[in-house]
Amino acid sequence: MTEIGFLSFLVLLVISIVVALLMQYVARIEPIKGIRGLINNICVGFIGAWLGHPIFGHWFKPVRIWDVYIIPALLGAALLIYIFSTIMEFVLKALTEIKTTSPEVKEASAEGE
Repeated sequence: MTEIGFLSFLVLLVISIVVALLMQYVARIEPIKGIRGLINNICVGFIGAWLGHPIFGHWFKPVRIWDVYIIPALLGAALLIYIFSTIMEFVLKALTEIKTTSPEVKEASAEGE
């Protein structure tokens, strides 16, 4: 499913929006807060939903809309959002630690005292 039609694109987009909303507001998985984080999760979820079909295969053939298998798309979107969010949390935490422990910050705070 590397090529998708417009209706398949819309189905994948709706799946990614639903999964991103659930991950951000129900599961509270949001390394980036606010609307930027939601848009980020929608984009990552779309890629995950698109890759869910080739990775997980064809599950539940009756539950498909315009050649999009819903269950693998949901799993792919949720999994990729979770992986991306976990990586982003580690990166943001590491950047915060580097920022607070850098010599320039310590010198600036020592001069201010």
